[in-house]
Amino acid sequence: MKYFITECVSVDGAEFSESDFQEVGAWVFLMNYCAGQENGGRVVGAKDRKDAFFDRSLKVPRYVLETESHLWKWEDADLIVQFYSTEAEDNYKKKREAGKRGGEKKNAKAHAKAHALPTKPNQTPVNKKKQKKTQPNRKDSPPTEDDDPPMTIAADLAHHIRYADDYRAPNDWDRSEQVRTELLKLIETTKKDGEMPMGPEKRLTLQHEVREFVSELERLDWTIDGNPVENSSGLFLHRMEKKGLLRRPR
Repeated sequence: MKYFITECVSVDGAEFSESDFQEVGAWVFLMNYCAGQENGGRVVGAKDRKDAFFDRSLKVPRYVLETESHLWKWEDADLIVQFYSTEAEDNYKKKREAGKRGGEKKNAKAHAKAHALPTKPNQTPVNKKKQKKTQPNRKDSPPTEDDDPPMTIAADLAHHIRYADDYRAPNDWDRSEQVRTELLKLIETTKKDGEMPMGPEKRLTLQHEVREFVSELERLDWTIDGNPVENSSGLFLHRMEKKGLLRRPR
C-alpha cells in the first residue's frame, strides 16, 4: 500500500500517551514497512533476521524493538505491530483487484475494436444538385496553397497551366508549356550513373530545375545572345550535366 491508516482513537489512547517519542517514531517506521509489504502488521521471523535488516529495512535498531512497548510485541520469532489496520489493507487489495479487472476488460474492448473488420461505407445516394451548389466555382475563387497537386509530371503541368500569368501572350504560353512537358518527360527517361528508378528527392530537384530553366528562357524571350533557342532539351541537358544532376543517354 502507499498509505497506512490508523484510527484517531488508537493514537489518542493510553498506549501512545505512555510511550516516549523514540517508541512512537519506531512505530511509525514499522507501520510504513508493513504497509509497503502488505503483511498484515506481522513481520514473520524478524527475531532470526540479521541486524542489517532492522537498520536498513525496518529503520529501527534491534535493541529498541527488543524492549517492552505498548506499540509492538513479539510472538515467538514474529514481530507484531499494534494498531495496524488489516481491514484497510484488505479494502486496498480489493480495490486494486477490481481496478485491474476493469483495466483488462477495457484493454480487451480496445483490442477487439482495433482488430474489428471495417464496416461498409454509407451507401446513401448523394443529392447531386445540392452537392453541386456547395462546390466553389474554381474560376471565381482564388487559388490556395492547399489546392497544390502532388509533384508528379501530370500534376506539375496542371499546376503551371492553372496558375499561369493571364497576361502572357498565347504563343509564349504554348511554347513554354510544350518545352516544360518535353523536359519533364525527359528527366523521367534519363538516368545518372545507371541508377534507376530516380528517387523522389532527385525528381523534385529536377522538376524545380525545369521550371527555373523555362522561366529563364521566357525572360530572355527565347533568345540567347540574339540567337533564337532551337534545341531547348539539349541546352537543358548540358546545364544539368554541368551541375552533376543528369548525364546524356549513350
